[in-house]
Amino acid sequence: MVLRERALQDTFAMFDGDKPVSLIHRFERDAIVHGCKIRIGFVGFVCTHPNYRGLGLASTILAATMNKFRENDVDFVCISGDRAMYRRAGARPVGGRGEFVVNPENVGKLRPKVDVVSIRTANLSDAELLAEIYDREPIRFIRPPSDYEIVLKYRHCVGQECEFILVRDGTASAYLLATTPQASEGKTLRTVFEYAGDRQLVLSAIWNLAHETELRVKVEGDDVIGRMLEEVGIERILTKKPGTIAVLDFAKTYAQVASLLRFTTSVKTDRKP
Repeated sequence: MVLRERALQDTFAMFDGDKPVSLIHRFERDAIVHGCKIRIGFVGFVCTHPNYRGLGLASTILAATMNKFRENDVDFVCISGDRAMYRRAGARPVGGRGEFVVNPENVGKLRPKVDVVSIRTANLSDAELLAEIYDREPIRFIRPPSDYEIVLKYRHCVGQECEFILVRDGTASAYLLATTPQASEGKTLRTVFEYAGDRQLVLSAIWNLAHETELRVKVEGDDVIGRMLEEVGIERILTKKPGTIAVLDFAKTYAQVASLLRFTTSVKTDRKP
């Protein structure tokens, strides 16, 4: 968040004279959910100087941040944390995410399902390709190229050192966004917290990487990667999304997606046995 060019413009702060004593950073992205556009706001870097805590400064800034989101027609707000202050603002933990642990001990289960692919760490010149792969996802953010360029340049995302891993097989392509290998309790592990593109290639990349390190693969909802992993006997561990999420105006957002809900219900009803 703070590596973006607009980071300062998107930060609200309280000052004591010339000294900032409390601040909140925010930014916004449009998202596409099966053809329906929604707007999502993000809140992070909430902090107050120890000498100024308990005065309601952060709560005041959070209220101003939420008002700014309303002015900008934001539908959902994702907050990187779960505190009483966020609960008072209407934010709650939500589920809908699974985690699969693939490691050298169980990776052999994937062998019948995978293909031979080429894998490499992406570099700055790959930003356009990464964006092209991601833009084919049915559920996605509308991201400017700078989002990819920042991660590729600084190798940092979601508070951790990370990298894009490109997967190719002829004309098909995919990527994984994963933390760099980290030592923990005598073993090496990585977390895959985003992937896009051909799911067969994603599965093949998981198989390649899990021979050398434990992979914790985050899977949203009913994504096919989760089903592919479950089919070979790798357990889905249900988890909550990180932080908390607030709906700013439920009635407005529901009306916005009502046509989508009617369409998906109709499709399910019209299917033949």
